[in-house]
Amino acid sequence: MAKSKDCSFCPPPRILTCGGFALLAILFVAFFALFLSFGSVAIADEWDSLNTFFSDNYQVKANKTGANINDTSNNAEGRFGDGLLGSLNYGISNKKSDNQVQVKNPQGSLLLAAASSQNNIHVSPLFDFGTNLGTSTPSEEGGRLYEIDLRIKPAYNVSASVDSWAAIMVGLSSSKQYSTITAGDGAGIYFRNGGAYCIYNGASSVKTGTVTLDNGWVDVKIQYTVPNFSGGASEFNIYLNNTFITSFTRNISGNYIQFESASQNGDYALNLYTDLTVKSSANYNYDISNADVFALDKNWTTNGLDKRDVVFQSARDGATEAEHTGSITMGANTTIDVASGLTLLQSGGITGQYTLTKTGEGTLQINAVQNAVDVESLVVSSGRLDMKEYFKGDLEINNSATFSPGNSIGMLNQTGDFTLDEGATLWLEVGKGDTILTDVLNVTGDTIFEDGSIIKIALDSSYDNAFEDGEQVDILLPTGIKGGDGNDLDLNNLVFQSSMFDLVGYNAGTGYLSVVYSEPAAGVPEPSTWALLLLGAAGLLYVRKRTRK
Repeated sequence: MAKSKDCSFCPPPRILTCGGFALLAILFVAFFALFLSFGSVAIADEWDSLNTFFSDNYQVKANKTGANINDTSNNAEGRFGDGLLGSLNYGISNKKSDNQVQVKNPQGSLLLAAASSQNNIHVSPLFDFGTNLGTSTPSEEGGRLYEIDLRIKPAYNVSASVDSWAAIMVGLSSSKQYSTITAGDGAGIYFRNGGAYCIYNGASSVKTGTVTLDNGWVDVKIQYTVPNFSGGASEFNIYLNNTFITSFTRNISGNYIQFESASQNGDYALNLYTDLTVKSSANYNYDISNADVFALDKNWTTNGLDKRDVVFQSARDGATEAEHTGSITMGANTTIDVASGLTLLQSGGITGQYTLTKTGEGTLQINAVQNAVDVESLVVSSGRLDMKEYFKGDLEINNSATFSPGNSIGMLNQTGDFTLDEGATLWLEVGKGDTILTDVLNVTGDTIFEDGSIIKIALDSSYDNAFEDGEQVDILLPTGIKGGDGNDLDLNNLVFQSSMFDLVGYNAGTGYLSVVYSEPAAGVPEPSTWALLLLGAAGLLYVRKRTRK
């Protein structure tokens, strides 16, 4: 008799009672509420994860006054601002000599003071934060997200009853529009001393109220989603002191920012602005994956964007190679990411005094004429870099990455320091036709091979192997290479890899690394060959045995 299964843990089938239905209803409501909560978190995270394109706190060495403010990044001494855009000019509309535009220190604020005879003064960053941060038609689902954050101290030298104000306008179609907030396009908000505010949708008032000032300051956040820059409807959200105030819809066709300072009724109101930050969901990457044409010739400028990178992650129609013939002008640190199994050839120039980083397990090849590749430093963090001709800047090959001074056999003339980290590989190719040809690494700065770095000698496959057993090959490297301890290079501290060459030595005075060709041993089958022979013999014996029967 078959043993029955123990189903004591299973509830007996029954028709759902009213209590059961109630329980299901409660669970459904709970799950639905949980689903909504996840949705709200996702929306919040969407805004929290925006990329910062520009920030400026107007910190300078001393007070500055003038009709044009030139703002540069890195908060350099005597410079205006601190931003991810490499440099940014501010246009100013003051027409009277008694108007003031000044960067105040140590407050770190932009001071706009309009004389009563002038009525108002405007300052505008001369940069379209819309079309210059990607294509004119945003590809993000639901539209591109933008967020403008700043602090304003409005009309702090006049009484709260005076009509003078400080204003911020965004989404303008012109950089030098210089119209008042009550007549401009885009959207914005103005503040009077005492915290009174008015939010504008173009020239139409959306909402008025009063906000509490913190020692005269108010924090402003304007969030908006742009489906396109062809006059499409954009959704705006306004926050004051991190409190949601209102939302509205506005059609915009540009994305310039403008500050306004208005002095009314004979007053000379002083307005301060600081901590300006521009964020966006715009695509930083110049993505050449799945390109229709692999001979790309677009000249590409990062505009100083911190994460504007070149990406080659996949290839159309199974292709594994791409060439970018255009130039790359870096305005800030830039990454070129090449996925495993792919090769990207950069034959155009690369300039900009920032760090260029090669990532991804694929191969980046750089062929440059003199002065065409000029950066502060180039770091190979993973994968392989082949570079020949000329390079100006420091070059560092990180652990597990590979560098070859050539694209096939070639020469690299480098002006700068060269560092081969522990676990990094210097790949040197040799070949023999009428003469012996080798890679050449020529470095004018310091050359350091860290302990545990790897030197690999390989035959160039485009040449027939015409080397004779015991033939010496001298490969030109920099003179006076140092080890990781700063002392002269000790080859015993390096890893040498080659299936056909034996290491002889390195002459620090001439820079020659000498190797000797060793004819591979012949006549002894590999283990896999023995296995095939045994299987073949066994098969023959089996056939003979069957035939005898």
